Amino acid sequence: MQPEAIKPFAVAADTTILQSASSFIQPSSGRTDPRAEESFEAIATAFCNGTRLFLPLPQGQCGENPFLLDLWRSACIVTDLFNNELSDDAFKEIGGPLTTPFALFVEGDAPDVAKWLAFQFTPDIVGGYMTRADDLAIRRTGPLVRQLLAEHRLSHLEAAILSLQEKENFKPPQAYEHLVGTSEIPSFVHLCASYTFSVFLRGWSYAANLSKDPDVPIYKHAWIRCAALRSGIGSPVSRVRADGSELWFPWGNILAEVFSDRAPLIPKAQSAASDVLLGLRQQTEHLRSQLASALVEVNTGNPRATPTDAEVLILDTLRDVDVVPRYSISTRTEFLARWLRDLVEQTAPIFKIPAELITGVVQNRWLREKEFDLRLRFRRDKLWDIFEDPSIRASIRAFKERNASERNFVE
Repeated sequence: MQPEAIKPFAVAADTTILQSASSFIQPSSGRTDPRAEESFEAIATAFCNGTRLFLPLPQGQCGENPFLLDLWRSACIVTDLFNNELSDDAFKEIGGPLTTPFALFVEGDAPDVAKWLAFQFTPDIVGGYMTRADDLAIRRTGPLVRQLLAEHRLSHLEAAILSLQEKENFKPPQAYEHLVGTSEIPSFVHLCASYTFSVFLRGWSYAANLSKDPDVPIYKHAWIRCAALRSGIGSPVSRVRADGSELWFPWGNILAEVFSDRAPLIPKAQSAASDVLLGLRQQTEHLRSQLASALVEVNTGNPRATPTDAEVLILDTLRDVDVVPRYSISTRTEFLARWLRDLVEQTAPIFKIPAELITGVVQNRWLREKEFDLRLRFRRDKLWDIFEDPSIRASIRAFKERNASERNFVE
């Protein structure tokens, strides 16, 4: 594989997926998008590979930004594409045909759609969204949604919304209260469905406009818009819908493990995530120049094999942004935990140490850093015996396989 095969390029990403990805690190009023981790993986991968961002917007203003968009803007490589809302004529042409894929999609994912609505209706999201698009886009979907509701084609979504409303006090945000009870939007359920359909349609509009721009090869869209772009209705072309030609290293898969709720390697906070993402982005050129040759070496598949050159390269890159793997739960953690318990029993048997305190001592960051640095430099053969792999080997395999497939396709 030649180094130029992994060069970065431009990406288009809508605000909805950026909001979703940001919520993985920083929830909005305690809520996250139900697909936040998947969104974060996609956006983090694009950002860390040094891509330029094209941001489609419905009207002529930017509004507030989720923090990942602010991070992209801080590098001064964002191009705002204004006025991508569907015109009334375009809405009349494709609104009706898209009701069927919309209904099938939201009915199949009704619980997640309801959770997504609860996330979208938080004050921060509504405040940012309302500065980008007026409520006309919601109101004009009213008649089409009314028909879907009357025909009971949104029954699962309706049940999911009502269940969430009962259990979690889910209600209309203040910005949209004036719509509920009108002839166009007679109920809260109707508002929810109309809002979702308007976002769904806007994804189609973004794709249609982006397909006319030769500088925008990939459109990373929110999951709520998938069925609109895959429906085959209208003009959006495949190159803004598919990402099979991507040749970026999948940093997002690794970073989702780094910031996982289960056992984050770094505190899950906006400032920490920003530092890591920016640090990895700054190393894009260095990584690209070395990864091609490092990938020649093949891992034997043994989970405890000595790290390959590619694995060491990624481990070194992560270490440069202060990311150090955790001790393996099945090996080092058990050994040190037993040692700590025995020590306490022998010296102060009156005391009992809670399990979480033992884990905190065992996984002490300073200790891990020192041992990791020593093993990475002098005892690599035992590194995977001692430390957990935050999806590094799986990400390298996926990257290598994807590049091989892409090369064979081109040839």
